[in-house]
Amino acid sequence: MKTLLVALFFSVSIGHAEEDCTFSNQDILENVNRIANRFPGASVDSEKIRATWVHENGDAEYYSEGGCYDLGGATGRVSQMSERRSFDSVRHVVLELAQRFLPDSEAKRISSAFESGSYETHKGDSEEFIFIRHQFGEITITHRFVDGSDAVEIAWPIL
Repeated sequence: MKTLLVALFFSVSIGHAEEDCTFSNQDILENVNRIANRFPGASVDSEKIRATWVHENGDAEYYSEGGCYDLGGATGRVSQMSERRSFDSVRHVVLELAQRFLPDSEAKRISSAFESGSYETHKGDSEEFIFIRHQFGEITITHRFVDGSDAVEIAWPIL
């Protein structure tokens, strides 16, 4: 139930009507554009407020922000694979994404949590979740494998 609430919160908060919100979509889009400009080759979707990079090997990475009263970020990598990534491979992808897209303090928080084992995991049929404590809630890492598509995502509170 906890994972469903996290997923629903992030999805709903991005699509909420801007008029009642603390954060404007235009300001959030400016932040996404700033990240997109740091790494060449991004395609920015202003409706989804998401920057996407497609790499030569076929992997797609994305960075997005959203929220109405609470601001959050999400970054992920989607790869076509014949088998599900191992936990060590998921950790490797998470640390790469964190170093690339998250603020240094958040990347260090994730790295420290993995090193010390201070995280919580939950597994479902096609997905698993890793939760890391954060002063504004938690960092949620989602790993999904469905029909040869392996996706790793990090969602974290910004404010």
